[in-house]
Formats: sequence, C-alpha cells, structure tokens
Amino acid sequence: MQEEILKFFNVEFTEVKELTERLTRVGNTKALLIFSDLFKLLNVLELYSREDWSDEDKFVAISNYLEYEDNDYRFSSLFIIPIRQEIHLKFRNSIAVNSIDQLKLQFQGRKYKDLLQAHIREMSLVKLEMAILGSIAAFNSEEKEIAKITIEECLQIGKNKEFWHKGCDVILLEVCSKFRRLLSRNNYELEDKVQFNMFQLLTMYFASMALQSKALRKHIGIRKNIFFR
Repeated sequence: MQEEILKFFNVEFTEVKELTERLTRVGNTKALLIFSDLFKLLNVLELYSREDWSDEDKFVAISNYLEYEDNDYRFSSLFIIPIRQEIHLKFRNSIAVNSIDQLKLQFQGRKYKDLLQAHIREMSLVKLEMAILGSIAAFNSEEKEIAKITIEECLQIGKNKEFWHKGCDVILLEVCSKFRRLLSRNNYELEDKVQFNMFQLLTMYFASMALQSKALRKHIGIRKNIFFR
C-alpha cells in the first residue's frame, strides 16, 4: 500500500522527509502544511508495513502515534480511520473475559493493593504503558470519554487509604457499576469484557503511577520490591 501511495504522488519517502525538514527550517508554513500531511500518512504506513514487528507492537505504535498527532487532514477518511478501526477491533476482540461474575469469584480473598503490588513487581513501566494503550484502543470513542471520567472519579476516591484495602472483587464491581452508570445516560449496553477492560485500564494506570511514585506506594501500602519502598 505504501508503494502505491508513493507512486500516486510521484515522490520518494526520503524526499518527502528532506523537503519537510527543509521547509521547516525556512519557515514556509503554507507549503509545509501540504507536505506534512503526506509525511504523517507515510509515517503511519511505515509503521503499518514493518515486517520485523509483531502485530501487537505495530498496532500499539500506530495507536500511540495517532493518539498524539493532529489527524484532521484530507487522507484520514481513506487511510487513518480504517487503520484505527483495525486497531480497535484487534484489541477489543483480544479481551478474554466473558463473565464479570466468574471473574469476581476468582478475585475473592485478594486485596486490591496486592493486585497492584503484583503488577509493579512483574511489569516494567514500558509494559504497563503498552497495556494501557491496548486497553484504550479496545474502547470506542464514547467509551474512551467515559473511561476518562471513571478514572478521575476513582482517583478522588483513592485519596482514602481504605479504598486500596478493599477486595479486588469489590473494586471490580464498583468500577464496572460506575462505568455502566455513566454510559447508561445514553442508553448504552455494555458487554462484560468491555466492563472488565475498564477495570483493567484503571488498574494498569494505578500501577504505572505507583511504579513512579514512592509517596503513592506508601499511601497504598505497597513496595517497589522487597528491598525498597
């Protein structure tokens, strides 16, 4: 696909890159906008065509790129939206949980802080961030907006130390209930696996924060490892 696009515009990838950099240096804003659109598209296609990456790494990279780039340009309807949809479906279909009730039984007897403790000892910050991106990619646009609100509300609740000492099963139900309630305003029905994805996103987000903050680990009551708080 990348070769077809290059052929259509009669340009080489390196030429577009060099021209974009040159226009940036001389400050030719109008011309730069035209070529930067193509350059953004080629960046996505370059990521998409990497043969040395796994599909998961490739889609996470594209998802991350698209999340933080300005994508309001003429090629988006032809190329960016289909790629976003493919990313979304890949991660949504990869969620393995079928039943919240079944998961609740598996979580019984385990405190939520202990789940976070396991994550920060077993996963690096990079892996946690990739898991967060994967969870975000599994949501559609409406779910993403509600997920942000859910996280913000849980951050406020988490200021109370008792929150972290609750059972995982209790937190699971509370988070899923909050997520459902916020989405139900639009008569929205949720599959169990999408509700679990909200819990998973929140947990990975908390774990990534705790991994980077000694003060937060102390507040929660967990340690970075057996030697250091």
